[in-house]
Amino acid sequence: MNSLIHREKHQLLVHLDKFADSIWVGNGKDTVPTPDGSQVTAYTATMTMGPAFETVQGALGKANKGQKQWCVHYYSQRADASTGLSLHQETGYWLFDIVNSAFCKAVSTPHGIAILAGGAFTLSTEGGLIMVATAKAGSPEYGITNQPYLNRYSPMQNFTSNMTQTDSVYSYSETSLLRIGDCDCLRRDEATLCLRR
Repeated sequence: MNSLIHREKHQLLVHLDKFADSIWVGNGKDTVPTPDGSQVTAYTATMTMGPAFETVQGALGKANKGQKQWCVHYYSQRADASTGLSLHQETGYWLFDIVNSAFCKAVSTPHGIAILAGGAFTLSTEGGLIMVATAKAGSPEYGITNQPYLNRYSPMQNFTSNMTQTDSVYSYSETSLLRIGDCDCLRRDEATLCLRR
């Protein structure tokens, strides 16, 4: 068991270290439901990744031996492909609990939304990294917090993120379930970015 954990840790850190202080650039689309049908906006996307670092949660009581996680800080921004105007920015962390193969994505946006999504990560035999995380409003573990205005008019109810990163390509598909009036609206973001360095 320890040898498997050690090997997975080594593979993960080799993967993350390759992309320390990297820049990724690409294109995506944002699909939003409206009363007149889906509105699709094409956008350009840029993401920067910092170096991986270890965090330690201290032991709490005899039964808890503490927790170690490897973290990566990221910052991403999206701009309208036609006008160049900013559509979205977010900053956050990828957190990897290697012992449990657990993954967290911590997200904060200037809209006043904070998300802590949780799931799992896997390393493919080709060396790619696959990450899946979900969050739900009101969850005591992996939840969503909306600022008061959004909580009143369009609170985010659920969030799902599926990400894949290889040596040269990073792609994601994310869905957000928004409650607008009496309707549940599913918003989808999809993009593919290439390593620029």
